[in-house]
Amino acid sequence: MLYLQRDLQRALRLVNRPKAIRKNFHKFRARIFLKKFNKAIVDWVLDAGCGTGLITYQLKKPVVCLDINAWNLTRVKNRLRDSETVQADIERLPFRDGCFEIIISTEVLEHVPNPAKAVKEIKRVLGDGGLFMGTVPSIHPVWRLRRIS
Repeated sequence: MLYLQRDLQRALRLVNRPKAIRKNFHKFRARIFLKKFNKAIVDWVLDAGCGTGLITYQLKKPVVCLDINAWNLTRVKNRLRDSETVQADIERLPFRDGCFEIIISTEVLEHVPNPAKAVKEIKRVLGDGGLFMGTVPSIHPVWRLRRIS
């Protein structure tokens, strides 16, 4: 119960501070990914729909940051000098089949005209036994697919 009271008090302090709420939201989301991904031994991770790199920034892996928006990728380049940036549409990924072991996509699929096509593309570039982890706005926002059928 004490844990819940502390959380409630912290939440009440943040109510009138939207930047703080957004920052904590991204930290929470990143923590879910970090637990899974930072233990994995992989060469590259694809962040499909990276936005400005708020999640990517916290990963301790070389990341290919993909976004359709050039302005977002400029922000990513300033924030993450060791990562690669690619401007492309998630429905037409410019990568060879099976080239990534891990793909993340946070709050992207709900913005795509054809989410099923985007997921097929993710499946195509995800290697056998690879891990795809994405979030979408939902009451249960985190979902994980080890193998996409």
